[in-house]
Amino acid sequence: VRFQEYVPTEIDVRRGVFFGSPTVSGVANRAVAAAGAVVSGSAPVHVVVRGDTLSGLAATYLGDPARWREIADANRVVDPLDLAPNTRLVIPPRHAGGAAP
Repeated sequence: VRFQEYVPTEIDVRRGVFFGSPTVSGVANRAVAAAGAVVSGSAPVHVVVRGDTLSGLAATYLGDPARWREIADANRVVDPLDLAPNTRLVIPPRHAGGAAP
């Protein structure tokens, strides 16, 4: 006699690129979305001035300072504490979810 159990599962299908790691995939997909928004003209671009912080920009543009990483990922910011004045930062769409998909 062989018993086999079937368990219902939910699958979340998303559009994008998969690199093996959800974190790396999320970063890549947010960067691609930000680039597409810039090309289509729907993404705002912020020119950094002295004293700007990513969390401050996230609060202003995205409504939540905790979403600073989305701006960093979309712009490939290496050191979020060292924003050079006159740097142009693409701001991802406000409706994008949390920090990681």
